[in-house]
Amino acid sequence: MIFTILVPGTPVAWKRTERNRFTGRTYHNDKDGRREGWKQAIVLAWLERFAAEGFPDGPYRVHAYFRFPRPKSHFKKNGELRSTAPAEHAGTPDLDNLIKIVLDGLVSAELIPDDSHCVEMTVSKNWASPHVYAGLYLSITPLN
Repeated sequence: MIFTILVPGTPVAWKRTERNRFTGRTYHNDKDGRREGWKQAIVLAWLERFAAEGFPDGPYRVHAYFRFPRPKSHFKKNGELRSTAPAEHAGTPDLDNLIKIVLDGLVSAELIPDDSHCVEMTVSKNWASPHVYAGLYLSITPLN
């Protein structure tokens, strides 16, 4: 069985740890709460869709497709896409940081035992289009 969810919204990446230059301690800076909010949105979407079914043990195949809304600068005044607008989303955030927050959310909610059980992953990011919403399209397939 393939478990698939859609999490609408603008995807948020896991931010690397920062180091306090005075104490040397490392910490995650999430002052605005966006990362924690995105992680909770993923978990809630998962639980709303699959809470009654349960979830089998791994290993797992994961497919994650991140779609970002285009900035206003990609459009002309009449709403058409500019010819100079990039076709692919080649900037930040990085794919590894995008998938990190997804797996961390699933592990922290105890939906999967550990992200090391994910043995195969396909991760992509691109711009959303008028017929494809911004957000995360996530499918997980248990391989046993």
